[in-house]
Amino acid sequence: MCVGGIRPEDMDDHWELFLESEKMHYPIVETFEQEFHAGRVICRQKNNILLVGNSGGFVSCLLGLGLFPGMISGVLAARAIACNLDYESLVRQLVRRIDILNELRLSLDKLDNKGLDRLVGLMGMPGVKQMVYNSELDVISLSHRVLHGRFPLKRSGIASGQKGPAFRKGTITIRRHIKAALPVHGKNP
Repeated sequence: MCVGGIRPEDMDDHWELFLESEKMHYPIVETFEQEFHAGRVICRQKNNILLVGNSGGFVSCLLGLGLFPGMISGVLAARAIACNLDYESLVRQLVRRIDILNELRLSLDKLDNKGLDRLVGLMGMPGVKQMVYNSELDVISLSHRVLHGRFPLKRSGIASGQKGPAFRKGTITIRRHIKAALPVHGKNP
């Protein structure tokens, strides 16, 4: 059993809860503990081995999703092989995007129930909801900047009502990745 975000001494309680919820009433014959080390991928290419998808770390812990970044990493790996390009350079922006999502997850983990309720309530407010769902606003990058104090309102022109680069940078970055990753019909990569 693997449960994230708990202390080792809480594991027995979670184990008992699991057994009870699954209605498993078996005698425990043996127990053991094993230390598990996990980390992030630092290098995604070693000689002729390129790591893509889950093995390359292209999974966001914000929602646990990795299908789309995994597919992009596969296309970028194919392009790196076919065109003799540096794979690490090709995936740099994609890795940065996943880092931002992971940092957002860490920020969300710090919220209590009241904080989460406020956040959900904010997302449902008129105006905010339309801004999030019906605009090209990159909510992920904007949230990341706000949470980490890197949101210069005046310099970006947002204070005067203009759409500054702070609004669209992440969206443009990912779109560039997608366009660069997908083969153009009738053209060689």
